[in-house]
Amino acid sequence: MKNDIINVANEILEDVGFEGISMRNIAIELEVSATALYRHFANKDAIVEELVKIGFQRLMKTLTTSLNEPNAEKRLKACLNAYIAFGIKEFSLYSLMFQIDHAIHKNETKKNRKYRQPVNRFIEDRIADVLKIHKNRRIPPLEFSRTLWCFMHGFILLLVNQQIKFKNEEVKPYVQGVLDAWVNQLKS
Repeated sequence: MKNDIINVANEILEDVGFEGISMRNIAIELEVSATALYRHFANKDAIVEELVKIGFQRLMKTLTTSLNEPNAEKRLKACLNAYIAFGIKEFSLYSLMFQIDHAIHKNETKKNRKYRQPVNRFIEDRIADVLKIHKNRRIPPLEFSRTLWCFMHGFILLLVNQQIKFKNEEVKPYVQGVLDAWVNQLKS
């Protein structure tokens, strides 16, 4: 039942948005009483936190596929491409994970941080690997990863919200060109 609750909450998130997630709406979709949900989750916030946790786990699993690449630069580029692809494909969940929707309680930031940290560290480690190969001590991995994250996060938001327009076939070459430029900065 717990998995069913999460799956329905995720479907509501994708179809209606964060505002649609409620104990009542989930119960209606599952054809159970709202009180039945409380056996598994204390409240809506607990369901949302579980969605966030699962989202970061899925993102991390996606990022780890980059480790199959043969060298540090290719691993970093694959990691960054995977991040952007996840954000675009799973935008509703991504929005919840990063609290893009203003209806999400701001006190969730501290809770989400614990799920976000492994993703941040993974990206920082890929950057540090490239810096190490090129013996670049000038660029701090943490600051570089934050700046890079700002680009990726902003690009995902602008693209999904259609504030910048690309044909589907144009997205990948554009992203690849930008990521190549970022990675080249690590080499100098």
